[in-house]
Amino acid sequence: MVFAHGIEGGFPGDDERVKRVLDVAAAIEGGQHPGVQRMLSAMEAMPFGGRTALMNLIAVSKMRDDIVTDLFDSCFVAQADTEDEVDDDFMLVSCGCTSRLNTQRVYVLKLLCMVIPRCGALGVSLYKKYCSSTSTTFRSTLLTGMVRCKEFSDADLLEAFEGTVEAGKKTIIDICKETQHRKQFIETLVSKGYAPVATLFSCSSSVVKANLTKMLPGGLTNFKEHIAVYLEYLEQRFRACGNDKLMMGRELREFEKHIPNIRETEHIMALIDLVVKYAPMEITETRSFVREHLESIAKQGKLDDKYEGVKRAYPERFVPLLKKPESIVMNLLSVTPEGAVFKQDYKWLCDTLVSRSKPVLLLDAIKTCLANLGHKDFWNILMNGKEQSAVRDTYKVITTQLCWQTRHNRVTRELLDTFIALHLKHAPHTVTDKQGFSDEDVWRLLISSLTSPFVQVAGRAAKTGSTKLNTWSKTGNRTGITSYYGYAYVLLERLVDKCLQVSEQHIPDSLYISILGNVLKVVIPHISSEDCPVVNKIVEYIVGLLCSKVIPKLGQTIDFDHSSKHYVTNAKLQTFWEWCNDICVPMLARSEKLRDAFLGLMNETHRKATLSEDYLARKFVECVAKDSGRVSYVQLDNNLYSSTCAKALVKILTVASAAEKAKDSAVERKAWCLWKSFVLDVKVRHGGEWKQVKDVIILEQGQPYTSYVTACFGLSKALLEDEKPMLVAIGKHAMQRKAFQSVDTDFKKLGLTMDVLDACDLDDATRTKWILQSQNVGNTQVREDLQKQTTGGDMHVRMAAHVNLLERSRQTNLQETVTSLKYVSERIKNEAGLTRPQVYEWISRNTSWLVTESIGASEHIEVITHALDKMLRDDVSKRDTVAKNHFVRISRDIITAALNYDQMQPKLAERKQWIVAAMKMQWLVTKTIAGEEGWKLYNWDLSTTYPHTNWLPEADLEGVLKPFIHGQCRPYDYDLLRAKVYSEKLYKSNDEAYLTPADAVSLLVTALDEVRDEHFKLNKENTWLQSRSLDPTTPEGFTRVLSLLRYAGARWTEVPCLIDAFNEVIKALKDLPSFHLGNCLNLTNTVLGLYSSPMWYELPILREACEAMMEVVVAHQYRVHLNAVRALWTTAELGQGVVNFDKLNALQKNFILAKCPTLKKKAKTVAEAEADKNALAVRTVVLSRKLLGYCKSFVFCPDVAKCLISKRDDLLGDYIGKPQGELSGLFHEVKAGVSKTPFNFGMTPTDLASTTGAIACKYSTVSLQFGMMRSNNTSVRSEAIVNYVKSPTTSHTDVIALLKDLTARSAGTDGSEADDSLNHIIESVILSIFSTDAVWFILAYLLSPQVIASSPHRTTATILTNLTNWAPTHKVVGISGLLLNGSRRSSLSMFLHKQILRMLCEAGTAEAAELFISEWRQRVERKDKEDTVKEMVKLALSHLIKDSHLNKAAWEVASDIAKDPACVPDTTALLLLTVSWSSVNPCDVSLSPCFRLPHEAVPAPTEEVPERKRVFLKLCKALSEEVQHSFTDAETRDRFYALMQEFEKNVANDMLQVLVRVKKYTFSKPSVELLEELQGHLTASGLREGEGGLTSPEFFTVERLGMMYSTAVSGVLRQVMETEKYTQVQKGQGVAIEEECKVNPYALHMRAFLGVLYNKLLDTSPRDVVTVRHVACVVVGIKSVMQSQPGFRHIVAPHETAVSTIKESGGHFARV
Repeated sequence: MVFAHGIEGGFPGDDERVKRVLDVAAAIEGGQHPGVQRMLSAMEAMPFGGRTALMNLIAVSKMRDDIVTDLFDSCFVAQADTEDEVDDDFMLVSCGCTSRLNTQRVYVLKLLCMVIPRCGALGVSLYKKYCSSTSTTFRSTLLTGMVRCKEFSDADLLEAFEGTVEAGKKTIIDICKETQHRKQFIETLVSKGYAPVATLFSCSSSVVKANLTKMLPGGLTNFKEHIAVYLEYLEQRFRACGNDKLMMGRELREFEKHIPNIRETEHIMALIDLVVKYAPMEITETRSFVREHLESIAKQGKLDDKYEGVKRAYPERFVPLLKKPESIVMNLLSVTPEGAVFKQDYKWLCDTLVSRSKPVLLLDAIKTCLANLGHKDFWNILMNGKEQSAVRDTYKVITTQLCWQTRHNRVTRELLDTFIALHLKHAPHTVTDKQGFSDEDVWRLLISSLTSPFVQVAGRAAKTGSTKLNTWSKTGNRTGITSYYGYAYVLLERLVDKCLQVSEQHIPDSLYISILGNVLKVVIPHISSEDCPVVNKIVEYIVGLLCSKVIPKLGQTIDFDHSSKHYVTNAKLQTFWEWCNDICVPMLARSEKLRDAFLGLMNETHRKATLSEDYLARKFVECVAKDSGRVSYVQLDNNLYSSTCAKALVKILTVASAAEKAKDSAVERKAWCLWKSFVLDVKVRHGGEWKQVKDVIILEQGQPYTSYVTACFGLSKALLEDEKPMLVAIGKHAMQRKAFQSVDTDFKKLGLTMDVLDACDLDDATRTKWILQSQNVGNTQVREDLQKQTTGGDMHVRMAAHVNLLERSRQTNLQETVTSLKYVSERIKNEAGLTRPQVYEWISRNTSWLVTESIGASEHIEVITHALDKMLRDDVSKRDTVAKNHFVRISRDIITAALNYDQMQPKLAERKQWIVAAMKMQWLVTKTIAGEEGWKLYNWDLSTTYPHTNWLPEADLEGVLKPFIHGQCRPYDYDLLRAKVYSEKLYKSNDEAYLTPADAVSLLVTALDEVRDEHFKLNKENTWLQSRSLDPTTPEGFTRVLSLLRYAGARWTEVPCLIDAFNEVIKALKDLPSFHLGNCLNLTNTVLGLYSSPMWYELPILREACEAMMEVVVAHQYRVHLNAVRALWTTAELGQGVVNFDKLNALQKNFILAKCPTLKKKAKTVAEAEADKNALAVRTVVLSRKLLGYCKSFVFCPDVAKCLISKRDDLLGDYIGKPQGELSGLFHEVKAGVSKTPFNFGMTPTDLASTTGAIACKYSTVSLQFGMMRSNNTSVRSEAIVNYVKSPTTSHTDVIALLKDLTARSAGTDGSEADDSLNHIIESVILSIFSTDAVWFILAYLLSPQVIASSPHRTTATILTNLTNWAPTHKVVGISGLLLNGSRRSSLSMFLHKQILRMLCEAGTAEAAELFISEWRQRVERKDKEDTVKEMVKLALSHLIKDSHLNKAAWEVASDIAKDPACVPDTTALLLLTVSWSSVNPCDVSLSPCFRLPHEAVPAPTEEVPERKRVFLKLCKALSEEVQHSFTDAETRDRFYALMQEFEKNVANDMLQVLVRVKKYTFSKPSVELLEELQGHLTASGLREGEGGLTSPEFFTVERLGMMYSTAVSGVLRQVMETEKYTQVQKGQGVAIEEECKVNPYALHMRAFLGVLYNKLLDTSPRDVVTVRHVACVVVGIKSVMQSQPGFRHIVAPHETAVSTIKESGGHFARV
């Protein structure tokens, strides 16, 4: 095996350490024993990882046993007899004390814990040897390891298990479940009650079978081993149900509740097979009477599927967990003579699996189903016959899957061809039984079924292809797109060539077009307009279909011959035009052939629909049928013809428009001539004469004119030139009629206004008027008039005229705009500052247009910029200058527009002209506002960034980046990158010239230099002129560099001047680090913000910057920037080279870092992942070494400290204990007051346990020193002392000595000043003792009488609480016994005494019960306090109703109180009433709810109330505040009744006796004797004669016993009503309760008792208020429960006369 020593990082002395370690490793591998000292020396030279590797090497060595034994022995020293002063009786609970652990070798023993369990018999011997020592730290670790050791017997394991705490027991049980040879041990644990029954699931199936009933409630697991047992159990439950299918369904659902999940397919199928075999059922009906009927049928064994409201019960919940559903479907598909069908009982399963599976996976099943479908069943399915069959169901389930595949591959072709072959095989001519269908209908059924899957699939395929088209190369590999568009092509081809071809002669044209059109309608919208082979192929095919199939048949679907069966109707026409719009019009721009064919269709349609006016004037026509000669009459609809002609004309113009866009002049001219022949050449009646429409258009501008001119708007220039004479004639005639105003807009849009004016003989004024109104500024007269308007008198009118002139010029062209702008710049100088901003606002709005248009016409740039410059200079030279703000925005927009101009046209000279002009404007504004200093600090205000388009050569994506990403990263990252490249147009497909980032930056820089040099060429004193504008060593130059970096974005590496500037900043760090460090950091962070990938460090210049900054920070001790620089440097050091970018050039590397944010290395195997993890760990160690090499103060850095602790703990000793002043430096500056304080790491006890003894000892010493320094605050000292205590090198004698020392110091008995703060530290030490070794010795000291007496009770109680989590139960009980006896007991406070009693009850063992009852019996003798006694009673009551060892002791406590209530205070005796009974059976009658305490508050001391009432309410309040207990078993109920009887008999307090008496009856069972007893108490308490009213106790008795009386009666009646004594009808009609009240002894008893009460009321005078009130109270108590019951009115019925008389009496009678 490969030995990894872990000595990484290249620290000083590592070579010597490696040599020492390898010598020892070589000896072990060679089968030699190197000796304990050599091994210890090697271990101390290695980090923890290396020591672990050495242990693994020893574990496979030939000398393993000898080495392990010697190392183990070296970890212990003999225990001297007088070494520790410990009470012998206390140490009886300890494991032994033959030897103790050498604290310097704890780390060795920790390592040996890995090997000892692998040493067989030797491991067992060493484990027992360890248990005989005083050490306790590694007992749990060793024991959990020994569980897997076969030589460690079950008996030894059981003994160890019983001495382990609960957490350890759980761990052992979990390991035993996974260990094959511990199955028998698990059975032993379960039999002894140490493990839950569910643990048996890891045992053999025979054990599980024997205990399955007990294991069910916890859920069934481990199906792999016990599935046969579980299914056998379920089958037994099914058999027990007989023929009752509903009972089987309930058993299945109950069984499912115990199954959390089944993962294996074979297990699920086994369960399904069993369920199918027995066919359980369940009811879905909700009506109760129907459910009862179905249940009765089920009990007779006659229930099946034919009954409504029932269904088969299946384990549907597990179906989604089935794997490989396609194989299951195939197995369940059987071939019969009728066809392929799913097995009937499994159809539900197949339906579900098919719907959740891909068609590709179901290929075999689908082909089998289709190939074996019989002729009869096939046509029965198509004709939707009433006959249901399994074949039909299977076919429908299978064929639905054909609609979900959208990609072209072999499987989809096979599925498609199989489906088509099935339909062609069963052609309609083979059908013998047509079931009333005509031949055409039969063909219609066939073709509809055959083509149904095509519509959805073809549309989805085309849509997906269109979407994918934007994310793939335009010229490269397009396999993915081809598969989608190709599938759409295959579908269309199969549809036409196979499906429609065979049926074309048998179905009408309308159906043919409908079928084909439905597919084309969903495909055509998703056909991309991009020119690529795969798209062109499908376009060509669709065009061929339209020309050869669709358009010819479309023309035959409508006919205007009344005798034709295709005679048009509104519905037919609507369908006709829909098909034209949906499938023909969208493709017109794609093909000249299609345009010509569609034009012919429209021509024919218009011709057919054009009928004479005389013909259309007829209301109907005679129609003679061709076949029969019968004459019928058809009503004419004129709108049908006119609308058809109108729509045909519109479509003709649509063809012309499509041809114009496609530059198809021949078809355009043909369409236009056709349209004119239909519109202009026809004759209409006008002015009493028949004239051609074209002549009418000239005469008046009506509807024909509008149609004609509107059509002309879309003509090409050549056709418009042909129509010019007619259009001019129309305009001339309109001018003559003085109606040209109405058509002026149309002629202006056509550009023929001047032609009309030239053709007309107009006077100068009229001509000028029309020219000004309709012509642009290019006309001389228009310009002169507009310029004349700028010379008016009002300044606002003049300025508005300037703006109007500019706007009209803008609408004309750039040349006119330039002329106007020059004119305006010369005119507005003397205008008021209030009005000039109107012109500036216009310029601001149109800046981008001016720049963009003029770059393409460079001769205008100089004129425009000169005009803008003149405006600005003229404005700033005046006092009322207003141009500053406007021209700042204008100049910024100029720069933005110049930079954003078409990237594919460099136009460098033109862009530069504009940028220079803009900067001159900015200079003028800056100088005006801030003077020369402001211009010196000038920086570009760039509101744009360089576009990322046209970046990466397209060949690099597939040829370089794809293999790079696939080789080292996730392929998914490449898919994302490719989609981004093509969707955002980041690729560069050719080497054409374009504006590069370097060009753009150069434009800005050279423009700035030119403006600066031009303006200041005469001023030799400005020193900044000698420096470069991009000098990053100056503040102003640096800000410019930052601006240009943000503009260039991630493409800044393509700009040499920016790279040079960055390098210059890095170089300047050495010359003036204090100034340039912040700039370099700022520059680096700015660049990092440009990249989305965290791998920015792969750019060499950024790594170089980080290195340079780190060196400067360290060399010059710059703490301000340390953390920021160190973070960047650390990231670069750890990440650089993890992903190998060596094969990428600078452009490719920069691109992938900018555009691939998710890029990261992906390990392809577990070994690679582990290697990457180890490599990162090594880098971390090297990084720490470099930091410590820079400055020792980095040892204070958390990252470095963490690295040393986890990876190189062997080096910790070089730093622990050193004065902090020696480690002070860059990272951490130690203050003078603590410079001599020893340094220590912040290590956890776990970290410390992994270090060597020498380092741990050093750490402990420093922690103790630090904790004893009074100058530190208490919390810091406490933490340090606790670290010392938890250190593995701190023995129990050290801890005890520390406690004694701290105690003496806190009290000042050691001669020093008392230190009260040490009390908190002492408490912290005591609470941490369970993390130390040999805890029993420390506990013996802490729980000695002297220490208990002096320690805070809270602290001792916490020790006892933690003891239960650390020590096994029997030892906790033993310690409790020691504390409760002898001298220790006298030291216990009440608080500790109660805590110990609680511990005994929580232990629950027989020994604990003996101790508890002993305390109870000796409470008087030992004079225990009342609170302690009350706590005993509470604890006893909590176990009174539990099945535990304390149950007997608890009943003894309860019996003692019941026999002699005076032995405890009343408030303690009252606790017996906190127990109540409740039934788990809802049919049982429980009287417990009747025991409700009064809610009345206790009267205040000043309130005058009877003392008896006050005392009673106090008792009730005390009882309500106690914790209540409840039980359910009947035996305990009877026992409590007897206990309450005795309690009631012996209690002296009469008010407490009242509560006991009422509570006693809550444990009673309803009986007539109980009613008699309750009647007696009610009579005694409520019917007694005398003065005064009922007191609180008596009222409570009457009310609660009355409720119990009623509850007992109503409960018994309810029980009878729930039996089958009466039918449901009798119960529903109320007959049952009426009859039962006549015979039921309980009802009769109540009737008689109410009679007594009512007669007493009738016999008593109303003046005898006391008696009436008493009797009324009893009646109300009974009625409070019973009056809402349905049987009460039958019980009271005989006393109706008495009740009426009582009601009429009023007063207290009203309560009754």
